[in-house]
Amino acid sequence: MTLIPFENEVVSCVSAVLRWGPEFLFKVTALAGIVLFAGVVVGRTRPALRHLITSVGLVCLLLLGLLSLGNAGAGLLPQGALTLWGIVTGVLLLRFLADLLHLFWRGMFAAREAGPELNLRAAALASRMGVGQNVRVRLGRAGEIPHTWGVLHPVIILPPAAQTWAAEQVDAVLLHELGHIRRGDVLCNLITQLTVLAYWFHPLAWLMWRRVRRDAERACDALVVEQGMPAAHYARHLLSIVRDARRRPHPVAATMAAEPDLAGRIRALLDPRLRRHGSRADARVGRLTALVLTVALVGSTLLMAGQNTSARKRDTWLADLAACLTVPQESSLTSQDPAEEVASVSPEY
Repeated sequence: MTLIPFENEVVSCVSAVLRWGPEFLFKVTALAGIVLFAGVVVGRTRPALRHLITSVGLVCLLLLGLLSLGNAGAGLLPQGALTLWGIVTGVLLLRFLADLLHLFWRGMFAAREAGPELNLRAAALASRMGVGQNVRVRLGRAGEIPHTWGVLHPVIILPPAAQTWAAEQVDAVLLHELGHIRRGDVLCNLITQLTVLAYWFHPLAWLMWRRVRRDAERACDALVVEQGMPAAHYARHLLSIVRDARRRPHPVAATMAAEPDLAGRIRALLDPRLRRHGSRADARVGRLTALVLTVALVGSTLLMAGQNTSARKRDTWLADLAACLTVPQESSLTSQDPAEEVASVSPEY
């Protein structure tokens, strides 16, 4: 007996389920290019709007991949390419799950309660910002960058040195992390990172993901300034947090500071030409623009996924999938016919 038929069955099942071809890759590239171009048009002066557009674009990429499973493109990818995609995606997914478990364990068991002062201050700032969730503050490891974790029950993790910070620095950090909670950045990070896991081979997907993380931090910076903290003071506290940090930011959590985009964030905070206090009319225009672009992206995704899809192709895909799910007969698990196998081992007289 040999395991080669099992390997062939796995590869054929992947090829049957994952009907991604060159035509599908062209659609992915076109959709990602449109999203990135829309972000350039919006500009860096509107990080919240650009973050929303790019996040919706990544979700649309994930939706396009799911809707295109049964849509056979113009020529399937080689089996070797599909096997490589499956191996790399599986490794990245296991690492992603390990990061989630580590973050959950750190937030729930390793970190300790921050005390009533920090929790009461966080509750007051959350009420002022309109955050309706009950936010808890916990103390993590020394030199840890402040970050937020949790979708339904958010937790803000601070380093132990936060107990000795000045009141303004505490407010700066809590306002930034509460901004992540109000915007729903934790859930957004999880969904967009899953998209990058599926499209790890595409450079535009990584570019979109980096833009999402960068614009989320800049949008929270703008929220802190909108709450009345002077931009220069907040920039000084931001630099202090990065200087005192001795641990790398967690790849899944919504963190406050990271060195790669720190200089750009400081310039954005101190640049007087960038508008940080928009009028109500400007806010309404931004929401309308976001709504129009979101509808356009979702509509384009559904249109791309529906192209070249017919009932015959769908039935063929379902038949191939059903054949993969069927348990093979025992005779198919051997390398040759049973009668020939018996004859080959029988002694000759």
